Amino acid sequence: MKNGKKKPGGIYSYIVKNFVGFVLASIVILVLCYFVGVSVLDKIYTNYFLGLGYSEELINGDSDDLLEAQTAMYKEAESAPDYGSFKNTLYTVLIIVIFMYFVLLALVVAIAAFKMKRRIVKPLGTLNEEMEQLSLSDLSETELQSSGLTEFDEITMSFERMTDRLKESEKERRSLEEGRAKMLADISHDLKTPITVIQGYSKAVLDGIADEETKKRYITAIYNKSQMMSDLINSFHEFSKLDHPQFMLNIERHDICEYFREYLAMRYEELELAGCELETDLPEEEVIISFDSAQMNRVFENIINNSLRHNKGKMTIFSGLNVTEDAVIIRLGDDGIGIPAAIREHIFEPFVTGNEARTSGGGSGLGMAISKKIVEAHGGELVLMPGNEKGTTYEIRLPVGERPVQTKTA
Repeated sequence: MKNGKKKPGGIYSYIVKNFVGFVLASIVILVLCYFVGVSVLDKIYTNYFLGLGYSEELINGDSDDLLEAQTAMYKEAESAPDYGSFKNTLYTVLIIVIFMYFVLLALVVAIAAFKMKRRIVKPLGTLNEEMEQLSLSDLSETELQSSGLTEFDEITMSFERMTDRLKESEKERRSLEEGRAKMLADISHDLKTPITVIQGYSKAVLDGIADEETKKRYITAIYNKSQMMSDLINSFHEFSKLDHPQFMLNIERHDICEYFREYLAMRYEELELAGCELETDLPEEEVIISFDSAQMNRVFENIINNSLRHNKGKMTIFSGLNVTEDAVIIRLGDDGIGIPAAIREHIFEPFVTGNEARTSGGGSGLGMAISKKIVEAHGGELVLMPGNEKGTTYEIRLPVGERPVQTKTA
C-alpha cells in the first residue's frame, strides 16, 4: 500500500471535521450574501429617493425627529409612477442574492462530496475491484493507495496480507502439483522399463525362440525385474503412507545407544562380507528417549543400503552418537564415492536415484525421502552433512524430551 502524505485519521474524526467545515462555510456564505444583498438594496433604495428629490440625510436618517418626514416621504413614493418598477427591482435583487446563496452552498456541497468520494468512495471502489479480481483467481500484483483514513488503511493492509497469503498458498499449490506430476512421471518411467523387459523376455519364452539356457536367463531377468517393481511399489506405498492423516508413530521409551549398537551388530557380518569396515563411536551410558524403533530401523537401513548399493569395493562405514542438552545426534555415513554437489541439495526429494545421485544406478529413489519424513515425524531433523564429493555423512537429530506414546493405525 502506497503511503499518502496525509496523516491517517479515523472516519469519525474525518466526518466531524467535514461537517464542521460545511457548517462554517454555510455561515460564511450566508453572512456574505446578507451583507452583499443589504449593500445593493441600500444603494438602490437611496438612489430611488434621491431621484424623488429627497435629501440623503432624510433618506438614511434614523432619529425620531425625521420619523414624521420619512413617513410622508414613503406615502409620496407609493404614489410615484415608477414605484412598481422600484419594488420589482428590490425583489429581483433579493431573488438574485438568495440564488447566489444556494449556488455557493451547492458549490460547498460539491467540494465536500468530491473530498468524500476521493477519501472514502474511491478507495472502496478500488478495494471492491481487487476483491472481484480475487474472486476470479486473479492474483496479479496490485498496490492499493492509502486513503488517509485509519479504518480504511487497516482494511487495505489486511486485504493485502490476505492476498499475499493467497499468493503464497497458490505458489505452494502449484509447486505441489508440479511435484505430484513429476512423481507420477517418475513412477511411470521406473515401471515402464522393467515392464518392457518382462514383456519382451516373456514373449520370447512363449514363442519358443530361446533355448533352455537362454530361457533360464530370461526367466531370471523376469523375476529380477518383477522384484524391482515390487520393491518400487512397496517403497512408494511406504512414502505415501507417511503423509496419510491416520498415520501415527508407535512411540516408546528406549535406550537409543543400546538400540543403535544392536542394529550395527546385526549388520556387522553383512558389512564384513561386502568388504566394509565398521567404525563406531557410541557412549556407554544409557540415553533414554522416545522413538518408534521399527521406523527408526528403516532410516538406518536406507542410509546403509544406499552406501552398499552405490559403492563398490572396500569402504568404511562410520557411525557415532553424542548427546546435547536438547537433542541426540546420530551420524551415519561412509568414505565412498560421495554425492556430486549438483545433486546434494535434491537428495531428499522423491525419485532422486543412484543414476542421478551416484555414479552407479539402483534403488527406487524414495529411501532418503522416506527417511526424512520418518525423522521429521519424530520432531527431529535429517540432514546431509556438507563436505566434498568424497564420502557421505548423514546427521540425525532427535529431541530428548519425552513424547506421548502413540499407536499406529491401519
